[in-house]
Amino acid sequence: MVQKCSGIILAYLHVTDGTVESISVDMGSPRFARSEIPVSRLEGPEPATDEPIEVDGVMYYGTPIRVGVPHCVFFVDDVWKIDLEKIGPKLEHHPYFPERTNVDFVAVRSRDSVDMRIWERGSGITLGSGTGSAASVIASIIHGKVRRDCPVTVNLPGGQLLVEWKEDGHIWQTGPAVQVCEGVYFWDEKDE
Repeated sequence: MVQKCSGIILAYLHVTDGTVESISVDMGSPRFARSEIPVSRLEGPEPATDEPIEVDGVMYYGTPIRVGVPHCVFFVDDVWKIDLEKIGPKLEHHPYFPERTNVDFVAVRSRDSVDMRIWERGSGITLGSGTGSAASVIASIIHGKVRRDCPVTVNLPGGQLLVEWKEDGHIWQTGPAVQVCEGVYFWDEKDE
């Protein structure tokens, strides 16, 4: 597998009374070229939409996008009715994705809100994903399911992210900053 670095990502802190309330991140621009995602079917329109991918005799239609890493977005009526543990690894390792892929299932709730669950490449089911949220909103915009002129709320098992695809092509995300733990690191000069 070829690993490609996506570069430095800058985070902007939104501070109120000395406390970080939320963080915004410029995720860069999505890539739609089949060779850059990459996918094995190089012929066809870009962006690729509704690409047929067969698994166990069932046809799935996905929208592959690269947002730093490869993703494929599949639209469903209810993300909780998907057996993600079963289908996730099969789609991740499908021959259509020569470098494997992150698998995003999305249900559109309104013109500015979607539900998303992800099977992360190499990790399995996770509570959320910044790149997956970005890919899900981009695919939803391409398909005309959500608006591009305002942030879209992505509802994930681990919380919510606001995602906006700006006119300059960059994807911006904003999410809450929450302390999850604290600790003390003891450093001893003998360890050098």
